[in-house]
This record gives sequence, structure tokens and C-alpha cells, in this order.
Amino acid sequence: MNFIAFVNLKIRFERLIRVFSRRSALQMGAVFTFMFVTGCAAIPNHVDLVVQSVPSGANVVSTDGWSCTTPCTHTVTRDSQFNLEVTQAGYKSEIEQIRIPEIERSNLFRNIGAGVGFVVMFVGADISSDLGSALIEAFFGEKVDVLSTGEKIGSGLIGGGIFGGIGYAIDRARDQARAEQPIEVQIELDEGNSTTN
Repeated sequence: MNFIAFVNLKIRFERLIRVFSRRSALQMGAVFTFMFVTGCAAIPNHVDLVVQSVPSGANVVSTDGWSCTTPCTHTVTRDSQFNLEVTQAGYKSEIEQIRIPEIERSNLFRNIGAGVGFVVMFVGADISSDLGSALIEAFFGEKVDVLSTGEKIGSGLIGGGIFGGIGYAIDRARDQARAEQPIEVQIELDEGNSTTN
């Protein structure tokens, strides 16, 4: 093997190690993109309000402009406040103040994922680089740093983005589940004249 062919083979081998080291990051990047898109589903701005009374069969009138007879369910807007006036013959009327909160977005798994992802991908790139260097040294008798420190940090940042994106999708799924849980209100009526307190 002449010198030029040897150099070309060595360069190709180095490129192969680099491609192998980065391929897993690209594949995980596709997973990250999918998880990020699915995690971007909007959290609903409405929630079901379930109104129950003891005894049941009471008339409910909301200052939001709707009414029903208990037990009943009505869809209301988040981050809103209104009063419910509950009346029933033979019982004192009750006024219940209702506040429907917003869903606070969680970032727990996003933050954990970003930290874990950086460490995993940085260490993985470091191991791949060391392995590639060892192979090149074994086959060609020359020690070469396949991946620079900057490239290893870059891999760590990619890992942080990937795992952080997966964590983001998990956080949004948990937020979605919390947002879909109905809010329950139970009002107990006292016997007496049907007058508003």
C-alpha cells in the first residue's frame, strides 16, 4: 500500500468513526422532533364544572348566565370567577363563589431530561472518540483525537435538547391530563325559608 492510499484509508476510517458517533444523535433528534410536536398540543381553556347539592334537585343560577338543576355539569372557561345561587323549595338559598384556576405548566421532566441528556451524550461522544482513537492507533499506529472537546460539548447540547424535548412532551401530557379532570362543587342546603343568605 503506497503512502497516498494509506492516508486516504486513514481519512475514510476517521470519517466513518465520526459518522458512527453522530448517527445515534441524529436518530434521537428525529425522536425529539416527534415528541416535541406531540407535546405542543394546546391545553384546553375550558373544563367541566360538576355541581351537586344535598338534597339534589336544586336550581342553580350562575352570574355567568347559565342555569341548571343538580346534579348537573356545565363547561366553563378557565381563569374565571362567578357566583352560583342555589335554591330549592323548603331550604335556605345559598350563594357559592367559584374560581376556576388556570393550569400552571410543569417543567419538571424537561429540566431533568435536559441535564441527563447532556451528560449521557457528552459521555457517549467521549467514549466513541476514545474507541475511535484506539482503533485508528491499532490499525494505523497513530493516535488521533476523533472528536474535539467542542464536538463532544456539541453532542452534549444535542442530548440535552433531545432528552429535554422528551421531558417537555411528558410535562405537557401530564398538564393535559390535569386539565381534563372535572372540577366538582357540592353545596349543602339548610332547611328553612327560601331566602338568599
